[in-house]
Amino acid sequence: MLDLGLPVTQRDIGYHIENGISKGRRNLYATVDCITPENCTVNPLSASKLYWAVSIPTALYGAEVLEYNDSSLGKLERFHTQTAKHIQGLPKHTTDCASLSQIGWCDISEVIAMKKLMYFWHIFNTCAGQCKAVSIARWYILLFKIFIVGMSVSSPIAEIIKLGTRFNLLDRMKSYIDQGIFPKKHHWKKISKNAVSNYYINRWHLKCMMYTKIKTYRDVVNNRVPIIWYQLCKYRPDLIFKCKFMVRLLVGEAIGRYAEAKENRLCPLCGECETLIHFIKDCTELKSRRLLLKPLIDKYGMAYCPLSSLQMSRMTVYLLLTLCMRCINIEQTPFCKYHPDLVLFT
Repeated sequence: MLDLGLPVTQRDIGYHIENGISKGRRNLYATVDCITPENCTVNPLSASKLYWAVSIPTALYGAEVLEYNDSSLGKLERFHTQTAKHIQGLPKHTTDCASLSQIGWCDISEVIAMKKLMYFWHIFNTCAGQCKAVSIARWYILLFKIFIVGMSVSSPIAEIIKLGTRFNLLDRMKSYIDQGIFPKKHHWKKISKNAVSNYYINRWHLKCMMYTKIKTYRDVVNNRVPIIWYQLCKYRPDLIFKCKFMVRLLVGEAIGRYAEAKENRLCPLCGECETLIHFIKDCTELKSRRLLLKPLIDKYGMAYCPLSSLQMSRMTVYLLLTLCMRCINIEQTPFCKYHPDLVLFT
C-alpha cells in the first residue's frame, strides 16, 4: 500500500483524506469559475460533471482498500454536500438531504460502498493463481473470525463482508466463492447498485421526513435525477439565476420571509401586504397570468388542493412553478417536450 501512496494507520488515513479533499476542491475551482457562487454563471449540471470527473477520483483515491471511520466519512460527506450547495448557489445552512438529489447526486458513502463491492468482483474474479487462493483463504478466515468468534477485524475483505451483510448481498457472495462461478462484471454491478441505491434512497427519505421546511421538496423531488430547472438552463443559459432561485424556493431557503404577513412589507405590484399566498392566489396584478393556469386547474382538479396553506401538494407546486415560468417569459423552447402541458403557455 505504501508503494501506491496509500496510508496504513488511521492517523495517516485522516491526513490522506484531508489532502484528497483539498486537492479535489482545488481541481474543481481551477476547472469551473465558481469560487463566488452568487456570481457563478455555470450550469450546476455542467459543474457536476466536472466535479465527478476531476474531484471525486482525487478525494476517493484508494477507497477500495481504505477503512473509513465515522470521522473520515463525516469529512467526506461535508465536502460533498458543501460542494453541491456551492455550485447551486444555495446557502451553507441548507438542509444536507435537500442539496444532492435535485442535481442527481448520491451520498459519498454510497460511492465508497460501490467501489468496495466492485473491488470484491475484481479480487475474486480477475486475479489468478496464488493471489486468488490467498484471497479465498482470507475470506473464509475472516468469515469465521467475524461471525463465529465475534472479533473486530481491520481488513479490506472484512469491510466487504460488512457491506455484504448491510445490503443483504452476503449469501450471494458466499455462493459465488463456494461454487467458483462469478457473474459478468456488468451483471454484478447492476445487482450491487440496486441493493446499495435502495438502501440509501430509503435512508434519504427518512432524513427528509425529519425537516418540516422541506415538505414541498419531499413532494416534488422523489428520485435522484436532475431537476427540470437545471435542464432548462441547457436551452436558456440566460435564465441561470432565475432557475437557481426557483430551486432555492424549493429547498425552503427563500420562503421563510414570506410565510407570515408583515405590515412594513408591501407587494411591489399591487401595494397589498406581501406573502407567498398573496403572490400565488390574491395579487390582482397577476390575475391575467393566473388565468393561464385555468386549463391545468380544470385538468388536475385544483379544487381539491386548496391554496390556503403553505403545505402544498406536488401538483400545487407544479402549477406555481409553471406560473413563475410564464412570468420570466420562457417561450418557444425545447423545454416544453418535458411537460406537454406547457404548450398551453407558449
